[in-house]
Amino acid sequence: MNIIDCVNGALELGVVGGGTMGLGIAQVAAQRSLGCAVLEVDPGARERARSQLTKALTKADERGKLAGTLDEALGCITWAESVKDLADCGVIIEAIPEIKEAKLGVFADLDEVCSPRTILASNTSSIPIATLAAATTRPGRVVGLHFFNPVPAMQLVEVVASLTTDDDVTHAAEAFVRDRLGKQTIRAKDQAGFVVNAIFVPYLLSAIRSFDNGVASAEDIDAGMVGGCGMPMVHSRCATSSASTRCFSSRTACTPSIKTPQPSHPHCCAAMSTQVGWARRQAVAFTTTPMDRRKADHGRFDCHRR
Repeated sequence: MNIIDCVNGALELGVVGGGTMGLGIAQVAAQRSLGCAVLEVDPGARERARSQLTKALTKADERGKLAGTLDEALGCITWAESVKDLADCGVIIEAIPEIKEAKLGVFADLDEVCSPRTILASNTSSIPIATLAAATTRPGRVVGLHFFNPVPAMQLVEVVASLTTDDDVTHAAEAFVRDRLGKQTIRAKDQAGFVVNAIFVPYLLSAIRSFDNGVASAEDIDAGMVGGCGMPMVHSRCATSSASTRCFSSRTACTPSIKTPQPSHPHCCAAMSTQVGWARRQAVAFTTTPMDRRKADHGRFDCHRR
């Protein structure tokens, strides 16, 4: 399918949600002179979003990131008050918080007002696309487009086709993201966490678990992964910037579908602990809750304690 066939109106892109992700997607569109309608139903939130996007585009202009002038970029943005205002958009990306019931409501509402040719996409990081598609009468035209924060800086977008997504819709959505928004795309299976979060969230939680188990201090864990593995950002900062609620929701969603067991206690560590008289502390550290460990050990287990 030619990407032009997917755009059935004056506005090529619609974004539902004026939060961090929605504004980031809108900013990328405006920077590339792409018409974009942003839906934010709350008047106060809509004005705040307008102000934030104006500031972001002004800074982008100062850094030479705009395809045209600042006025042209600002003119690409239309502010919508209801889903009816998105009826002329060829591609619509839902970017509201990770609340399944709210997202299902958005897709049901869009299904009622949009053309049968409109591509409906979700920026979800954890909810199966097939679940969202089931709220519509056009599951074949629903696809996942998972952007990363901050959207203007992060090049990757995961393109997620469910079992019900039409192949031509997947190809058209991928072409739209790549050619019109200038992003790098990868294909992902429709399972919780997709590619990146399915790998990254357990990895981040492993770093937190290592700190909780007293393997090392937060600073040493960060220094180890930055200096030893070439990671670009320390884990404590990454956990803060990723937002604990999103991390928890992704972890909760990934667990039942991936079913990967938590790392077990290595036998070599048990033997070594017994040899140096740490058997009780080792067992307490790995098999009980933090509160239980404090009661049993009168303080946090510290692998550096001698």
